[in-house]
Amino acid sequence: MKKFMEYLIIMGFVVFFIGGLILVCIQIVGLIGFNQALVVAARKYFSWIFPLTGLTGLLCWLYSYLKEGEEQKHEDLSN
Repeated sequence: MKKFMEYLIIMGFVVFFIGGLILVCIQIVGLIGFNQALVVAARKYFSWIFPLTGLTGLLCWLYSYLKEGEEQKHEDLSN
């Protein structure tokens, strides 16, 4: 379970980073070219980035509790 969550978190960060980079580059092109429709359309097409960020953050928060639980198991076994 821990490895699967690590994989999901890493994939979430990678997809968020690449999608965000593409979004910002498209918006910069729209701003330089004075194309307001391109800036607005880019945000509409890449609106999935914002929930993905929240979901990845939630997974990181859950992962921190999963990690603490495993450390406590190791401490209990050593006693």
